[in-house]
Amino acid sequence: MKQYLGIVTIISFIFSLLSSIATDLFVQKPYVWNGIGLQKAYNPGIAFSLHLGRYQSILIIAVLTFVVWHAFRAKLVRTEQIAFGLIIGGGLSNIIDRLHDGLVTDVLRVGNFPIFNIADSCITIGVCILFFTAQKTFRK
Repeated sequence: MKQYLGIVTIISFIFSLLSSIATDLFVQKPYVWNGIGLQKAYNPGIAFSLHLGRYQSILIIAVLTFVVWHAFRAKLVRTEQIAFGLIIGGGLSNIIDRLHDGLVTDVLRVGNFPIFNIADSCITIGVCILFFTAQKTFRK
């Protein structure tokens, strides 16, 4: 049963999308304190403002399609369901955000790191969970 996958996908999708909408509505000027804060930016690239060429984008879409297919076909433990739910929910949120004007709304500023959003965080945390889960599996 993949109850965690569905629940986490829905929660991360809704929270990520609502944060982008709230950013568009309420963050007009930067609010930064000691390098950490809110600063609205529009990102035409992928996560963390990275810009890729056409072929790299196609490759990433192909890999992500496989990840989603795998998540729904494979027998996953709870941790993996949570990780894939974060990745899928964050990814869907960024896609929906991009449909409006071709850009993703970013808002979180941490030092000199590129501005990012909640969806990027969900994707990154999901990938890290999968990475550490795989590390534990391979060490056995």
